[in-house]
Amino acid sequence: MPTQNQDDHQVVMGYPANYFQIIRPRHDAIIRTPEPPCDNPGHEKRHPCLKWLTVCLFSTVALLSLLVFFGYYFSTYRNKNPDIKIESITATHVKAFPNNTNTVSADWHLTFFLDNPNTFASISYKKIQVSVFDGDERVSFGSLDSFDQKKGEEGRMNMQIYGCR
Repeated sequence: MPTQNQDDHQVVMGYPANYFQIIRPRHDAIIRTPEPPCDNPGHEKRHPCLKWLTVCLFSTVALLSLLVFFGYYFSTYRNKNPDIKIESITATHVKAFPNNTNTVSADWHLTFFLDNPNTFASISYKKIQVSVFDGDERVSFGSLDSFDQKKGEEGRMNMQIYGCR
């Protein structure tokens, strides 16, 4: 058993009686859980995948916009109209009718020069029609079937119009 001394600063051997304390639980303490994020709008944390989804979506839209722009630029905007020129006109079987009508009949042979100045696009011609008019009256016409002309290609095409007056 420990002995009591008058000096409080002395080391005492043994265990004092008040060393073991009984801790009684407090009944007034309330245990609280954190509020769910939807109930606490000021402190919501964003989902990390949402950030990457937004970045990927923005990048995809930007890339597609560039592709559409360059596709339009190289296929439509920079396209030039074809050069179509009459290279030669030759009249054959010329007949004059000086009687009542004062008309002339002939067969015409035309040669067209076609040039596609585009470096990125081919041209498709559906049907080329050539007409001969006398005033407001269409006297005769001729047509060519559809054909394609590749990019940068030049060519000549012959056409005949028969029996013009």
